[in-house]
Amino acid sequence: MVITIDNDRLSELPDSLLTHILSFLPTKLSVRSSILARRWRFLWTQVPTLDFDKEDEDFIPSFISLHKLPTINTFRLTAKENYNFRYFNDAWIKAVIDRKVKNIDLSAFKAILLPALLFTCKTLVDFRLDFYFVVPGTGCNVCLPCLKILHINSVIYKDVDETLVHLLSGCPVLEELVIGLVTHHNLVPCNISSATLKRLTVHFTFFSHVTLFYKHHYKVEINTPALEYLRLVDCLSEHIKCGALASLTEADVYLHNTYKKQDDSRYSQSVLEFVDRLSNVKYLKLDLSYCTEVYTCAFRSFVSSFFSFFSNYN
Repeated sequence: MVITIDNDRLSELPDSLLTHILSFLPTKLSVRSSILARRWRFLWTQVPTLDFDKEDEDFIPSFISLHKLPTINTFRLTAKENYNFRYFNDAWIKAVIDRKVKNIDLSAFKAILLPALLFTCKTLVDFRLDFYFVVPGTGCNVCLPCLKILHINSVIYKDVDETLVHLLSGCPVLEELVIGLVTHHNLVPCNISSATLKRLTVHFTFFSHVTLFYKHHYKVEINTPALEYLRLVDCLSEHIKCGALASLTEADVYLHNTYKKQDDSRYSQSVLEFVDRLSNVKYLKLDLSYCTEVYTCAFRSFVSSFFSFFSNYN
């Protein structure tokens, strides 16, 4: 019996499939594939996903200058462990934007002011910021006409009261928003206003040491008439305000008011009014287990009538 060994079938795949495979690797590993064979020598220049980490500081500018693909699907940068990128500047950010990038995912554990260019990218669809990037304030022009998904977790807002409102005003087709607020550096009056937003997640929470900075300035205001899904974890705000939610079908709400409010009755009333906005939802998770006894009593009769409504509805 004669056994024949086939040629390298992987290398025989079309370029489009090979570059798709390489897009799942960190960019440095993608470049190293060039030594496999002549067939692979320049494939890395056609990979649509660029994935860099903290070790690639000197590598990024030279790579982008050699990358040949006219469009970039995803640009990912992870600069954790208190690492600061010297090259996080307008030069290569502009190069990425010029390639009509669709998705940008940035993560850092050190305060880095984001270049204003990022907020005028006409092709950006999905924008994710994680940990300590400084979002420019109202003096920065925001024009993200194609942005549908925005995740901002633990970022720092340059103009605390106005930055979030200004940012959302420049996203005319936004459909999904996730906001994570977990340290005293990034707690802001959380004013969310969007006519197009369909999915909203807000984690208004904090680490234990943040209570030292708790100054009763925080509030949640939601004005999203097209909203279909809401997840709200609110552990710190003094006031909750919400507009009409006629399109809402699913809500997951967790309220925690262990810490003394400046005006207990005002807070209690605002929460009652907010929960009343949820009467049209089909799927509801409402967790009040960490409310103090006074609020639990206040909600008891309301919750009873609320579920009575669902019984009659079904």
